[in-house]
This record gives sequence, structure tokens and C-alpha cells, in this order.
Amino acid sequence: MGLGRRRGRLATAAALAAGLALTAGAGPARAGWAPVAAGVLVTPAQVGGHRYAGTFREWDAVLTWALPWARDLGAWRLKGELEAAAGVIRVNDRARTTVLSAGPVAVLARGWLALHAGIRPTYLHRYQLDTLGMGDHVQFTSHLGVLLRPWPRLGVGGRIQHVSNGGIGHINPGVNLATVEVRVDW
Repeated sequence: MGLGRRRGRLATAAALAAGLALTAGAGPARAGWAPVAAGVLVTPAQVGGHRYAGTFREWDAVLTWALPWARDLGAWRLKGELEAAAGVIRVNDRARTTVLSAGPVAVLARGWLALHAGIRPTYLHRYQLDTLGMGDHVQFTSHLGVLLRPWPRLGVGGRIQHVSNGGIGHINPGVNLATVEVRVDW
């Protein structure tokens, strides 16, 4: 895939996230219902997996809602968020599928640093992607991540993600991903 096509796909993901962010503010104005952040998750190119050798790319637009609990732990603050993502997975620059997911995230934050961990039930439109068979439409995406906030409303970070069907499919190869995250809070 050429550099122009990569930039085009990244621009598409960014436009989708921006569109979601703009329309999210037009939703219900009840406290606790409006999203608190929008962002983009990008897996530039991963090679390999448990029993897989190939290129795996993922682009997701993400909306985040604050959950109604938080606890101060000295200088740190522990809080909950609900994260919903929609995007595209592309394998070996040939096979493509739509991915939808939503689930809770625990966030431990202090000043400009936030550590987060979460799990999202995930739906894949197609689970046979070129040479990679994911075993089932239903998957689980778990992650550990770090988010740095160089400015109060902008977060940039990274995640280590694992996507697998948790053994509910006839095969369960699982894929480990290193993902870049950009997030805008409001």
C-alpha cells in the first residue's frame, strides 16, 4: 500500500472521529449521557500473532462516556469510562472487515498522565480475513494503555491490545496489537 493510500485511510479515520465528536454534542444534554471525549485508535502495521504471519492494520473512531463513579487515591484519581469504537481491520492489504465494540475502562490519572485498562466485547462483520481466521464474529478486545496530556484537552498515547474470541469459536488464534491513540476531551 502506498504512502498516499495510508494517509488517505488515516485522514478517513480522523474525519470519522471528528464527525462523531461534532454530532455527539447534539445528543441528549442530560448530565452523564453526553460523551466526554472522542478519538482515533490506529494500528499502523503489526506482523505476526499466535499462529499467524502477515500484516494487520486497524483504524477506529472512539467515543468515551464518563461512568458515574470515581475515587480519589491520594494524588491519583481512579475513575470509570465507557468506550465505544467503530472501525475497519485490514489484513495483508487485501481482506477487510468492519469492527464494532463497546465496554468499560478503568482509568488511573494524575495530572498529565493517565493509565488505563479495559475490555470490550467486539463484533467482526467477517471473521475469516485472508489467511487469518479469527474463529467467530464475536471477539473480545482487552487493552492496557498510557495516555499523556500535553494540553488539557488533548491526549496522545499508546495501547497494547489483545483481540481474541476467548475460546468460544472453533479456532482462537488471537492477535496482539500495538496501537496509537489520539483523544480530544471536552
